[in-house]
Amino acid sequence: TGPHKSTIYFTILFLPVKNRRVFTIRRLLRFKRREVWKMKYLKQITILLAFSFAGEAVHALLPLPVPAAIYGLLLLFAALCLQVIDPGQIKESAQWLIAVMPILFVAPTVDLTEHWQTIVPLLLPIVVIIAGSTVLTVGVSGKLTQLVMKRKKGGGRNG
Repeated sequence: TGPHKSTIYFTILFLPVKNRRVFTIRRLLRFKRREVWKMKYLKQITILLAFSFAGEAVHALLPLPVPAAIYGLLLLFAALCLQVIDPGQIKESAQWLIAVMPILFVAPTVDLTEHWQTIVPLLLPIVVIIAGSTVLTVGVSGKLTQLVMKRKKGGGRNG
């Protein structure tokens, strides 16, 4: 009547440690999973950075007034559309970047407060442009969504 098989742990004793720590196989496997998880994130961020650097290269080559980040996003979008990259290869890192995105806006916001005296005379035009573009974006997105839903409901024929 010994212990059940699931409760038997193989233990490793680290003798040099003062307060002898006992590590179970489960703990070691959990540690191994964390290391695999770190490598997974590292690989995903490396893929995203590669597209960012490719965008920088395209920006250096083309004399267009388009930010390098836009080139990088377009290259990543093309790679995803052409199935060069599986979305699962960058999913977790992309979700993490989206989750921390508000933190990334802190520095530009602080910079705006430092240049407040320059912004004040232009405040009304800025507010009008932001409000107008927001209304336009919501309107176009709504109409486009209605069009897509109507086509989907109608089987895609004749609108």
